Amino acid sequence: MNQAIPTEEQRVLIVDDDEQVLDIASMFVEELGYPVSTACNAAEALDILEEDRTIAILFSDITMPGMDGEQLAERARALRPDLRIILTSGGRRPQTKVAFVPKPFHAVDLIKVLPPLPPE
Repeated sequence: MNQAIPTEEQRVLIVDDDEQVLDIASMFVEELGYPVSTACNAAEALDILEEDRTIAILFSDITMPGMDGEQLAERARALRPDLRIILTSGGRRPQTKVAFVPKPFHAVDLIKVLPPLPPE
C-alpha cells in the first residue's frame, strides 16, 4: 500500500451505478475505518481522482454503462500509478491482475482485500 499517504487519509473511492450497492459498500468500508468518496459512474470517478489526492484505493464495479470498471481502472492507473485497485462484479471476473471481490459481498469479503485500519 502507498506509505506516502498517512493511514487516516487512505481514502477509498467506491464506484457503482447501483445506488443501493454504493450505500452498502460505503457502509462496509467506513466500518473498516476508511474515509469514503463515491461516484455513480466512471467519468465521475475520474473527475474525483483528479481533484482528490488523498484517494489511495479505487473500489469499482466492473459492469457499468459507458466506461466499465476495467476501463476505469486502466485510465485511473494512468492518471495515478500508485492507486490500489479493487474490482467487484456479480457477472464476470476482471481480465487484468487486480484484487477482486465477487458480488454479492459482505464485510468479511472486503476485509480480505481491505484490512481494517487501526483505531486512532
